[in-house]
Amino acid sequence: MMKTIIFGSSGFVGSFLDENSEYFKNELIFIDRKKCNLLNQRETSEYVSNLPNDKYNIIILSTIPKNKITNFEEFKSNILLINNILFSIKKLSVNSILFFSSIDVYGKNPTLPINEKTDLCPDNYYAASKLINESSILNFKTDVPSVILRMPGIYGSPNDNISIIGRFTEAIKNNHEIQINGTGAQLRDYIYIEDILKAIELISNNPKSGIFNFVTGYSISISSIINLISSSIGIKPRIIYNKKNSHNDDLKFDNNKFISSYDFFKFTDISNGIKNYLEKIKYG
Repeated sequence: MMKTIIFGSSGFVGSFLDENSEYFKNELIFIDRKKCNLLNQRETSEYVSNLPNDKYNIIILSTIPKNKITNFEEFKSNILLINNILFSIKKLSVNSILFFSSIDVYGKNPTLPINEKTDLCPDNYYAASKLINESSILNFKTDVPSVILRMPGIYGSPNDNISIIGRFTEAIKNNHEIQINGTGAQLRDYIYIEDILKAIELISNNPKSGIFNFVTGYSISISSIINLISSSIGIKPRIIYNKKNSHNDDLKFDNNKFISSYDFFKFTDISNGIKNYLEKIKYG
């Protein structure tokens, strides 16, 4: 029987997968820092070696959070973490590897729209470590399909207190100020978390090696996101615009490679995603 190992189940996406494990056909095995120290190669390998002798899909969510990778040591740790995972699964029968990377690898102000051939310009330790880990995974086992998803921001978990949508919602309903750099016209593309469930199931059933921008392909302004939330919950937002930090950093993506490779996958548009999220938290 095919099983799926998910490394990094304690984070934002991993905990959501754990809470919704009934969605998946395969049995899920969650591995996080509570079960073994992924920064310790021996401990990670020992834990994985005790798993049943089955065929596995591997999902790698594990990462040191972006806001914690502020120095070279943390940069090295984020690379070590992935290397330890890859070392630990060497002797497993692996059907596919799915790695969650980041759009940060493109850096600031890339040529628009951003596709998978856009020049890479990681400008921080987090982005650089993601790029190195992409290469490690793609070169790990050439006979195993390895799928890299470059992710933007994710929102929509009922326990969402870290995404921009979650933070905006909390600020609006509690009548707190929202500080926006510039005019709020900068464009962004965010992924509804339930789309990740659908994508994992689809990719696990038919993995196709390569790097893909996992984005909706529809960018929306920060101001429009705030308006969608405030109009749904009926509270006027308190916005402070910091125009001194105004700069053009729009993000527009081309997702044709992914949707053409994976049966014309349908992304949740942000208006419906926000509506669903507000319903989950019983607000709106």
